[in-house]
Amino acid sequence: MSAKHQTFYVEKTERGWVVRTDANDDHLGPYSNWERAMTMALIFARDNQPSQVKVQTGPESWRVQYTFDARERMSA
Repeated sequence: MSAKHQTFYVEKTERGWVVRTDANDDHLGPYSNWERAMTMALIFARDNQPSQVKVQTGPESWRVQYTFDARERMSA
């Protein structure tokens, strides 16, 4: 089974909360609170229908990891 992984990082910065990915240095935000930043990261899941979503938390950061099953995506 072939699977693709993508990770979004929700982090607190001096300017506010930002969302960045492991794919590039671009980011979304800054947002005034972590709830809005986390919502933006989770919207990706709804739009792209991953087979699995993992959320890990820390004191000033959150990590959302998505797994996409390549076979499920090809048949959709």
